[in-house]
Amino acid sequence: MRTPHVALKIKKAHLGLVILQNLAYAFLVRLGDCNEE
Repeated sequence: MRTPHVALKIKKAHLGLVILQNLAYAFLVRLGDCNEE
């Protein structure tokens, strides 16, 4: 088993990636909305 510390780091990094992806997606959707209007 890995140490909990390493697992926590991996979880935080994964969470950060998910948040970045969501922000990028929301940003692209907004750009699309602006272009359509």
